[in-house]
Amino acid sequence: MSDGWISGAIALLSIALASIVAAEAIRDVYHWLGHAWQPLRPWHQVHHKVFRADLTPVSEAVYRRAEWVNDVPEALAMVSLTTLGALSLWYTWGVASAFVGSLYAGGFLVAAIARGWATANLPTFPTGPGP
Repeated sequence: MSDGWISGAIALLSIALASIVAAEAIRDVYHWLGHAWQPLRPWHQVHHKVFRADLTPVSEAVYRRAEWVNDVPEALAMVSLTTLGALSLWYTWGVASAFVGSLYAGGFLVAAIARGWATANLPTFPTGPGP
């Protein structure tokens, strides 16, 4: 019995996992740039002004604005760069599992857009202490 499929599956899963790690690394670099690079700093500062020290939201409007000016562009960077990497792997070696990172990043983009349109009734918007 040939074990070639096992090593192939491990390779594809490793590439998929690496693409998710790459998406998270892109997010970390984008966050760092939000602190270090002047053109991103004003938008990123909105992201840090969303919650008070007790983790209650300042306001729904500030929360939603932070999604549009920080989290959506961050997710767009994640989707764009992971897709470029996945396309290069697919074109070069025919490896499609690298698109897992793009799908992962796309989930963050969809979530950020949804939170930008959200109301206080959605579970992603903290409404204060529970019952």
